[in-house]
Amino acid sequence: YLPTSKLGNFSLFGFTGWSGQIFKAKMDSTKWEESSDRHPFDFLSNTRMNGMTHSISLGNKATLKTAIGQSFTRTKYLEQYVESNYSITDNYKDQLDNSKFTANTMLQYKLSNQLNFRAGIIMNWISYNYKTSFREHKNDPLIEWINNKGNTVTQQAYMQWQYKPSNRIVFNAGLHYLRLSLNKSYAVEPRFSARYTINAKQNISLGYGSHSQIQTLGVYFAKVPDGNGDTTLANKNLGFTKARHYVLSHQIRLSKQLLLKTEFYYQQLTNVPVSTKDSSTFSTLNLMGDFVTEPLKNEGKGTNYGVEISLERYLQDNFY
Repeated sequence: YLPTSKLGNFSLFGFTGWSGQIFKAKMDSTKWEESSDRHPFDFLSNTRMNGMTHSISLGNKATLKTAIGQSFTRTKYLEQYVESNYSITDNYKDQLDNSKFTANTMLQYKLSNQLNFRAGIIMNWISYNYKTSFREHKNDPLIEWINNKGNTVTQQAYMQWQYKPSNRIVFNAGLHYLRLSLNKSYAVEPRFSARYTINAKQNISLGYGSHSQIQTLGVYFAKVPDGNGDTTLANKNLGFTKARHYVLSHQIRLSKQLLLKTEFYYQQLTNVPVSTKDSSTFSTLNLMGDFVTEPLKNEGKGTNYGVEISLERYLQDNFY
C-alpha cells in the first residue's frame, strides 16, 4: 500500500497458485480391481495474477478508482491406458492456456446529499491457446477436437444512480453493457434495487437485474463434424446465456456484533446453448469440461431458485 499526498493512493498485489494430481497405474494385472486402475493420469492447474490499483479524490465530490492487472491460467491433463501387454497409449490429453490483461476505471460523483452517480468501463484483452485430443471409444484413433489459439476482447461499461429520498429509503438504478469482439455479441442490461430501513436494527431489500454470460471459450472453438468427413467451428457465433435475477432480502442486527441476513432468489435463464439434435439432451448448464463436440443453439431455458441464510459476527476479542 503506497499512499501519496497529491497523487492519490497506490497498491500493488499479486498471487500465484499451483495444484496437481498424479495417478500411476500398477503394472500388474492381478492388482487391477476397477477399470480406472488401468488409466494413469497427470493433471495440473496453475494460476497467477499481478496488478496495481489507484484511487484519487477529484475535489470534494468526485473519486476516481482505477485498476490494471495481468493474469494467466493453465490446465493440463493427460490420461493414458495400460494395454494387456502393459504397453501404454494416450487416451485423452489437453492443455488450455488463458492469458488476460485487465483494465478498469470507475468515477463516483456526489451530485447532492440525496443523489450519487457512478460510471465505469472494464476491458479484458484475452489470449488463448487450446489443444484437446481424445478417443471417443476404446479402439478409436486419437482425434484432435480443439486446436485453436488467438486473441479476443471483452468490453463492459456501466452507469448507476443512487437516490435517497429519505433516511429510510434508498433506490439504485443502472445499465450495464457487455460485448465480445470474437463474434460481436453484445447485451444491454437494466438493473434496479430498493432498500427500506424498518428501524435501527433491520431493513428489507428488493432487486432485479438482467445479466448475460459469455460461454466458456472452449465452447466457441470446438471442432464439430459436418457429416462429410470435415469439421467446422459450428459454435463460434453462439450468443450469451441470459438470466433475469429477482432477489428479496431481509437483514437484522441481533446484537452489536451479530448480523443475520436472509435472501430469497429466483433466476430465469434463457438463450442457454443446447444441442441442435433432437435426440440429445445436452445443455451447457450441465457442462463439466471446457468444450463440446456437437453443434449448439441458443434455445435452452433453465431456472435457479432458493434461499440463502448467513450469520455474521463482527470482530471482537480477536474473533469473528
